[in-house]
Amino acid sequence: GTWIYLETEVQNMLDNPLVNGIVLTAREITSRKQAEIALRQSENQFRSMFENHHAVMLLISPVTGKIIDANNSASRFYGYSVDALRQMTINDLDLLEEEEIKDLLSKITRGESVNYILPQKMANGEIRTVEVNTSIIENQGGEVMFSIINDITDRIEAEKEKEKALLS
Repeated sequence: GTWIYLETEVQNMLDNPLVNGIVLTAREITSRKQAEIALRQSENQFRSMFENHHAVMLLISPVTGKIIDANNSASRFYGYSVDALRQMTINDLDLLEEEEIKDLLSKITRGESVNYILPQKMANGEIRTVEVNTSIIENQGGEVMFSIINDITDRIEAEKEKEKALLS
């Protein structure tokens, strides 16, 4: 046999002289339940990949710049707890003028600029140069910016040293 999901409704109609009984209505909802299970599994898989990946990842509101979520790698990189990052906006990390950040958010939501390099400030005050790759994705709450941050500070410094050595 095969298991199916049913949604049932029971009505007491003992007071109705035409029915004088209990009416049970059942509707087969197996495909809806299977879709819900598949969606839950997909969400759990994304959550696991997001939280456990070694890359620094942030989910950011494209409207306000508020950090909606951060993974454990982001916590280690920035030096803030995940909960603290969730209370911040990208203005708290990015060392750009507020107007530059607004322009960047606007470009990202229009799909114009998804890769950019900028300085960011860590919890300990250190400034790191990062390359940010951002895509707009659908989330339960609507569209969010899914950003993967790569620290390129050492590479930039090595390139400067190499250039300096070549000029010497």
